Amino acid sequence: MVVKKPKFQLTSDLISVQKESDFMDSKQDTKKNLVIKDQLNIKISKQLKQNFQVWCIQNNFNMSECIEKMIEEKIKG
Repeated sequence: MVVKKPKFQLTSDLISVQKESDFMDSKQDTKKNLVIKDQLNIKISKQLKQNFQVWCIQNNFNMSECIEKMIEEKIKG
């Protein structure tokens, strides 16, 4: 004899219902603040890259964000 599993019931304790207008407003706010980034490829020595990686880890930096900030500071002078 095969025993059927009970059907899954969605209840209010499992999901939260949100008005579509509220959801769409928050989604549009996210799009307004979206910053599109372009990719930059550079060739550097293997040793310099390794040293930079170690420095970023020691100083709790993300490599890409760190390079971006350094370029901005250099341009602003």
